[in-house]
Amino acid sequence: MTQHAPVKPIAPPVSLGVLYGLLGFASLLIVGLSIAGWLTLPPHEPRILLIAALWLMYFVLPPLGFWLSSKLINRYHLGGEKLIHPRNAVAFGLLFACVLMLWRMGAGA
Repeated sequence: MTQHAPVKPIAPPVSLGVLYGLLGFASLLIVGLSIAGWLTLPPHEPRILLIAALWLMYFVLPPLGFWLSSKLINRYHLGGEKLIHPRNAVAFGLLFACVLMLWRMGAGA
């Protein structure tokens, strides 16, 4: 009989408390970044487009990108088992978004 190597289980997902905490912190940061962007523009500039671009660039795209990449990695991985839990990918994307927003706020840009 042939011995098969034991299947390494997928990492457990982060708790929902951590995920909701990161979501709340990212929401607070994006609101602060939006208000700062709103106040620094002259009155005749289209402010709503800036706010929409900030929300998309800093709040939506990083978690969505990490989630989609985890789906692709899990689908096309040759080993058969799932490597990345989607909730872990979303949590990492939110963490990345928070760091990105804090970096932008600290740079003063």
